Amino acid sequence: MGKHARRRSNVPAVLGMAVLVAALVLVGVRLFSGTRKSTAGPGTSTTSSTGSGTAQCPTFTIAASAEFAPVVSKVLGTSLGCHPVDVLTMSSNAFIERMASGTFGVDAWISDAPAWVEAYAARAQSSEDLPKATVVRTLATTPVVLAVPAAVANDTNTGVQKWLTALTSLPLSAASARESTPTALAFTAVWQIFASLPGGEDAISKPFFEIIRGQVPTGVAFDRATGALSLAKAFPASEQQIAAWNAAHPGAGVRAFTPAEGPPLMKYTLVGFADPATDPKVVTAAQEKLTSAAATKAFTDAFFRPESATVTKELVPGVPTTLPGVAPTINTPTLTRLLGDMDRITRKVSILDVIDVSGSMVEKAGSRTRIDLAIGAVNDAMGNMPDTARAGLWVFSSDRRAGGQDYEELLQTATLGSAKDSGSHRVALTQAVNSMGTLLGGDTGLYDTIAAAFASARKDYIPGTQNIVLVVTDGKNDDPTGGLTEKTLIAKLRQLQDAQRPVRLVLIGMGPSSDVAAMKRITGSVDGMTAVAVNPNDIGTVLASAVWTVGDSASYYAMTSSGSSTTT
Repeated sequence: MGKHARRRSNVPAVLGMAVLVAALVLVGVRLFSGTRKSTAGPGTSTTSSTGSGTAQCPTFTIAASAEFAPVVSKVLGTSLGCHPVDVLTMSSNAFIERMASGTFGVDAWISDAPAWVEAYAARAQSSEDLPKATVVRTLATTPVVLAVPAAVANDTNTGVQKWLTALTSLPLSAASARESTPTALAFTAVWQIFASLPGGEDAISKPFFEIIRGQVPTGVAFDRATGALSLAKAFPASEQQIAAWNAAHPGAGVRAFTPAEGPPLMKYTLVGFADPATDPKVVTAAQEKLTSAAATKAFTDAFFRPESATVTKELVPGVPTTLPGVAPTINTPTLTRLLGDMDRITRKVSILDVIDVSGSMVEKAGSRTRIDLAIGAVNDAMGNMPDTARAGLWVFSSDRRAGGQDYEELLQTATLGSAKDSGSHRVALTQAVNSMGTLLGGDTGLYDTIAAAFASARKDYIPGTQNIVLVVTDGKNDDPTGGLTEKTLIAKLRQLQDAQRPVRLVLIGMGPSSDVAAMKRITGSVDGMTAVAVNPNDIGTVLASAVWTVGDSASYYAMTSSGSSTTT
């Protein structure tokens, strides 16, 4: 159990929670045993083991989240008969990733949300080697709320309130959604509500960006909740986490904001994995212990709610005994999309912005000039980068510097830092971007500039970081001094590129004069990306989308006019 060699499964694919439950009814609940050797790794801890087991009595291994694992250890004890028990502590997302790696296996898993079970089932459906899962039953629940530190809590921002109140009146932070199920469920629930409203996604995008950019681990957020007022922020947490914190820290007084629409519900669900080599006796023993009256009492004592989610006494100030509204059904594809978006927002990135300041950038698109639109787009995109991101700024036209050099560095690439720090690189970058309107003139020395910027990014390459050269131009290469041709530029880029240390080249065309075909050939030569805003007023959306998606595909082409199309 948890120690068998990997084998190919012939069990039919399990499609979502409904099919998992149906499979449970058809084949019974004694179907959990791992098919691969369990090995603890980074972010994983093990408790309650009395040994590594033997061939006759292999170790029974079960995975659970950090807040639930201690109770599981208490309920199961150190052994089931002659079988030692290992309780592995990891987030549900980490569990799925570890299982998908093919080097990890368990006998059972306690998921903390149905969406994670569905995500695992989707992975298993597409992999013959990933063991199929069977839902046994829900052991306990807890609602997802916002933990509100005593220093900022009052009657208008705690208790039962609408989500909009939290977004507009509370200072907010959040942990990584991959490590915190409360964060994952809260973000997805809010997104599902607002995305269905006219302009809803735009309304919540900025608050989401700000919260995600400044991710704070849940443990640190709780520490700050009892510290200085300047660091105190509300954050997604479960009722159980808040109750446990308050019990361990008398006087902490952390309260809760409970969404009136209905708080997302964490459901601690016992999940098994089919294997004909399972010892039915130890499986039955584990199941019986985890579903016993003693287990129910242990879960209640640890501040979890029963499956009904109703309790008889208040566990946390601000969370009623009977929960308001209707618990939202978390859409797994939406959750998966948000996880990817959060990864991109928080990724390590170094961007060299290279902006066209040739004479044609003074032309108007509606009421604004092209350069004004470019300034706004760059400021918006850089404003959404985390403080740890790196950025620099060049401008180009033709013959800007001695010797016919077409490009000019306005600000070297460095770590952005905080917008609140007047001396930060972020503030200096904004000032430099805003100055570009005073630098207009000349032709479009595009190809020489691309080559020089790419060479500079290669020289300044930061390992473990997405290194990007982003060029915005409103026209074709037009260099009266000659310079590189398309053919020689591509050859130079290929010579500079290193597959092990790649620089991503992003070319953004602005207006109908952009040479789309040439841009695509150039970026395609180094696995880059081309995006074009035929209507210059769309540059903000196109630039943001390009920065957002670079690296997701080999190439990207967005054409916007009356509509938009994308090809890869």
